[in-house]
Parts: sequence; C-alpha cells; structure tokens
Amino acid sequence: MQLVKVFVFALLLGLLFGPLTSQAQIRLQTQSQNQTPWPKDEWPRKSPEQAGFAKYKFNQFLSTVFFPHLTFTTDSVVIIKDGFLIHEDYTNGFDRERKHALFSLGKTVISALIGVMENEGLLQRHDPVHRYYPAISPSGSSNITVAQLLNMSSGIEWIEEDRDNLLQSDPWFALYSRASYKDMPAWVANHPRAHTPGTKFNYSSGDSALLTAVIRGALGENRYSSYPWEKLFAPLGMKTMAIERDSSGNLGLHGIAYSSPLDIAKIGLLYLEHGRVDGKELWPADWVEFTNKMAPSQLNAPDPNDRNLQNNQAYGAQIWLNVKRPGDSERPYPELPANALLGLGTRGQILLVLPDEKLIFVRTATDSELSIKARKNYRHDIFKLLYGSLIQGARP
Repeated sequence: MQLVKVFVFALLLGLLFGPLTSQAQIRLQTQSQNQTPWPKDEWPRKSPEQAGFAKYKFNQFLSTVFFPHLTFTTDSVVIIKDGFLIHEDYTNGFDRERKHALFSLGKTVISALIGVMENEGLLQRHDPVHRYYPAISPSGSSNITVAQLLNMSSGIEWIEEDRDNLLQSDPWFALYSRASYKDMPAWVANHPRAHTPGTKFNYSSGDSALLTAVIRGALGENRYSSYPWEKLFAPLGMKTMAIERDSSGNLGLHGIAYSSPLDIAKIGLLYLEHGRVDGKELWPADWVEFTNKMAPSQLNAPDPNDRNLQNNQAYGAQIWLNVKRPGDSERPYPELPANALLGLGTRGQILLVLPDEKLIFVRTATDSELSIKARKNYRHDIFKLLYGSLIQGARP
C-alpha cells in the first residue's frame, strides 16, 4: 500500500511539473538560440578562415570586387557571417564612418520602417493608401493598398529606365526637376493610372515615394521627423543614417538617403533575426514571410516587350528575390541559394542576405556602367566568387 502511495505521488508530481519543466527547457533553448548580442556599438569579429571561408578563394573574390575597372568602382565591402564582422575594406576616400549614397537600396529600409509601424498598430499592410495620403483617391471601385505599393503594383504609369532614352525615365525628373522636387509624392500621384492596382508588376521609384507619404500621413507631422530614428535606426544602432527631404519636407528614403556600410548591414541582420533586436520584436511575426513572398502581380508570365528594364526578376516587398517567376527558365542568380534577398541601388549598391548561411554582404560603389545586363553580369561574377569561397562544411 505504501508503495502504491509513493507511486501515485510521483506520478502526480510528474503530471504537475513535468510539462512545466519541459516548457521551461524549450524556452531556455529558444532564448539561447536568439541571444546573439545586437552590435549597437561594435560588431564582434572573426577572421574569414574562422568563419568558414577558404583563404585563397576569398582573396580571389576580394581581388575581383576591388579590381580597377573603367565602369565598376567599389568604394567599400562589408561581410558579416553568423553575427561576426569578418571583413571590411574601404577605398576612394571612404571609411567605416563616412556615409555613402544608397539610392534605391533605401527602398529596403522603407519596408523595414513600415514593418515597425505595423507592429505598433499605426497602419496595416492591406489598408487603402488614401486613408493616409488623400492625394491618391480611389479609382472607380479600386483602391491602391499599402501592400501593393510595397510590391510595386500600384498600376500608376511609370518608366524607371527607358531602353532608348534615359531622359524618358521618370526617376530623373523626380530627383532633378524643380516641379517634382517641390513635392515628390504629389508629382507621382498626378501620373495617370495605367492598370488596375495589384494586376501588373512595374518597378517604380514612384511607388516607393508614395510610401514615404503614407508613412507621413500615418505618423502625423509631429512624429514624422523623428520616428524613423527613434523606432528603427536607434534600436538597430544605426548612427549614420541621413535622409534628404524634398521642398515639402517629404523624406526621400526611396532614393536620396545616406548611411555607412556597417549600418546598412544591420538592416540585413534584422532580416536574419526576423525582426528581433535584443529580445524585442520590431516586426509582426509574419513580416519576413510577407516581404520574402513574390508580388502577387508577378504570378502572370512577364511581358517580353515591357519597356521597363527593371522588370526583370522576382520582387517581394521593396526587396529583390532569387526565385523563378512563371515563364522564367532559371533563378535570377542561380549561383546563390533560392532564398537569397537583395537590396539594390543604382551605381552598384548591394545588400545581399543569405538566411541559411547567416551571411550579409554590403557593397557600396560609384559604378558608371549604364547597361543593366552588364551590371547584372558583374553581380553574377562577384556572387559566384563570394559564395564559392564559403567552405561546404560551413553551409547548411
């Protein structure tokens, strides 16, 4: 009888405390996996060899990326692996503190900022744009949504780069004409509607400019000037971020922003950590999944006669993807894993994020090459060398 009581008592203890102990162990394991200290002041360091790179191949990559070239001019390279800074190099008067023009790489920062705002309940991705920016009025029964702007699918007529005449490219007028610089979002809003929102992908700096107006409307005038720094840049330890404004005070984060390469790498780290910084969630739980998902408007086969040369690969929410669209014969960068993410800016700016390898590559540059094909071939070359220098055992 005494043995039965002991057995029953032990069984009750197991039922009461066993699951709690198991759950506690799971929590501790999860926390230990996510406790990479955020590099707010200084990145921890490892050598390339310690991080799993083959020395000879890695040096070959560096020699190629910094090789003097007539139209490709690298200003800096930063490489992060597993949260460690494994290489940084600067030339042409740049250093780790000097800000570099980001151009369209700033679009990826816009997406990060909107993720923070959605997490705080200030807007939702499927909200109509006119709720925050009335200049974009509904067209018939169709409303442009915030998500459609993120996915470059507003339906607003826009030519990012013209095949035959650069002066027909809308971004040139947006950045350099007095009429547009007076109020960039308003200038974009006055463009005609070419397609029903959400039905056609069209890479457009205009859509990104409208996102800055959405941010302004959702925040209100009192918070607009400080919110990006208080809620995104400061938590990430980005101390160098600077953003120009147009004459109406709109932040030009879509094309006229500046940052050090080490700070831009922290945007990449935010993706690797799924929006978590020092245990705090800056993004909604599904934000990375949303941003990494191909724009629904790209589910239709691409139009081979499209004039816009930027419409040449899969796109997520203000970030380029490495997956095949319907009709594509291969991924945009077959030398890289399919889940690679790319923030790109004209004149050679690159933020490459490889989630499985926990690798971040930042290149800033002042390339003068105008051919999109040549620029992409250059990326093929350096991506192949970088990924090829990572020893197989250091990959998943």
